[in-house]
Amino acid sequence: MRSFLISAFLPFFLAIGAVMSYAMLEDRGLILAAAGTGSALACILIWKHSDLALLPAVATLIGAPFFLGFNRTPKIFADETLLLLLLGIVSLKALFQSGTLTPKLRDFFWPLVALSLICMTLLHNRPDNIGLRTLAETFGLGVPLCLLCLRLSSEITATRVSLIIALMVILIAAYGLIEVVSLKNPIMDYVVRTYGDEYTYLSPDIAAATGGTYRPYVVFFHPSEGGTVVALCLPFLAALWNDRRCRAFAGIALPAGLGFIVVNATRGVWLAVAATTLMFLPRLRKGIMPGIPVLAAGAWLVPSILGRTAFWERIADFRNLRIRFWYWDLAISHLTDNWLFGMGYGQFSEQYLIGSPPIPPDIYADVQQVATVDNSYLMILVEQGILGLGGLLLLIGFLLARLRQAHAALIAKGRLVAAGYARAALASLCIYLLCALFADVHLFTKSTKLVFMLIGLGWGVFPNEPEGRPAP
Repeated sequence: MRSFLISAFLPFFLAIGAVMSYAMLEDRGLILAAAGTGSALACILIWKHSDLALLPAVATLIGAPFFLGFNRTPKIFADETLLLLLLGIVSLKALFQSGTLTPKLRDFFWPLVALSLICMTLLHNRPDNIGLRTLAETFGLGVPLCLLCLRLSSEITATRVSLIIALMVILIAAYGLIEVVSLKNPIMDYVVRTYGDEYTYLSPDIAAATGGTYRPYVVFFHPSEGGTVVALCLPFLAALWNDRRCRAFAGIALPAGLGFIVVNATRGVWLAVAATTLMFLPRLRKGIMPGIPVLAAGAWLVPSILGRTAFWERIADFRNLRIRFWYWDLAISHLTDNWLFGMGYGQFSEQYLIGSPPIPPDIYADVQQVATVDNSYLMILVEQGILGLGGLLLLIGFLLARLRQAHAALIAKGRLVAAGYARAALASLCIYLLCALFADVHLFTKSTKLVFMLIGLGWGVFPNEPEGRPAP
């Protein structure tokens, strides 16, 4: 147990200590000493215990504040530090050791085709520096992280990572609840004082002045990303519940995560979680079907029951929905300009008003501030054309098929716990894809890296685990 704790968390605390020293003291000598010592120890531990190093890496990705990092060129954020270190060490280690998983090139033919199509659009319309940075933080880092988790995954590793995920969800939910009740977020207050207008923070005062609902930021760049990250974690908490050894911990984390999603007030996340739950729980779906007429008949009572709650305010905000539809119309109006390659990655915010139809006066101010489409598929279609969207859909189809195959094969072998993690990865991917209908989740740096890691974790359970092991 002591070896496990040291191996898992020593690099985590060393890296965070180095980053905090830099952020607060800006002492180069101290930073070099801390970073050098921490990196050396982390490299040694990761070399010996690569699978355990996933635990602090996942904890850092989920829990590190979005702005924290090394403010020098190239800028590295705190939530990426351990991931990059882990990726580098495991890649180097693979040159000297034969891994348990040695996939053949033909196994990745379709993903390579998909990524080639996406790269063609990037070469045709080279992104600017901001676009390149975002692309590198999401898909550029996400794909290698998926392969990393695919290599390191096993049933015991998936269980350990799920326990860390449960711990982080509990912490985020607790902080989010305190933020909603107290209407204070010291982390975001620090961001406003330190960085000014560089980051947008819709504070409680602004929400009250505009008649909107305050949504908790916790440690994320935007409340929508906070809700998406926790939603992606829920299937792995459910898989943890199915493992009798971890049921008590999962019994705390699951309600905490669901409670956070409610107070987070991200409607796309609500829809994604509800739809995925119905897809993956057929008994629940069959049980709800007979009650649909009753629910429909009593729908007129909903406004009087929910009243002025934040939940109902978000559901009944039809003006916001109208603005979103206008974003989509603006995006569609640009499709004919370059339907094959798109206008260029990250260029929608620069070009969307050029030649746009007249904007109604009541939503003019909101539309003027738009930077994204609030729909990942439409955004990719506009910016990267048919080739980019086709490549993305091909990659998604491949991942869905592989996760379904892994789950079916594990069920056939009677390894129910391992099958639960493959199913959890499939459900997390479905949540991500459904959230993409109402938000540009492909630009959410934490969410996109996390979903790639969860896919690799669930997919890799099957080839890495010994056969014939019964479920506990």
